[in-house]
Amino acid sequence: MEWKTRGESPQGSSNDKIPLRNYVPKQSQIRLDPRQIDDLIVAYRTGNTIEELAAQFRIHHTTVSNVLRRRGVPRRNRPLTPEQV
Repeated sequence: MEWKTRGESPQGSSNDKIPLRNYVPKQSQIRLDPRQIDDLIVAYRTGNTIEELAAQFRIHHTTVSNVLRRRGVPRRNRPLTPEQV
């Protein structure tokens, strides 16, 4: 069986080893460049769902929502406001 060393921990040095099959690597962050953000917005406006865009750009659906919000893109299927009711 392969083993991976835990390495340094915030509490101090640790040489404990964990089985590699239990090792979960840190999540890598994907940063969209301005062109990709523009492509994401165009795709959303042409009808793609947030979940489809998340899969296409390999980002979390919350990230897609945040990008749209920051760019001022109105969301589809929003609940009615009290004034609209």
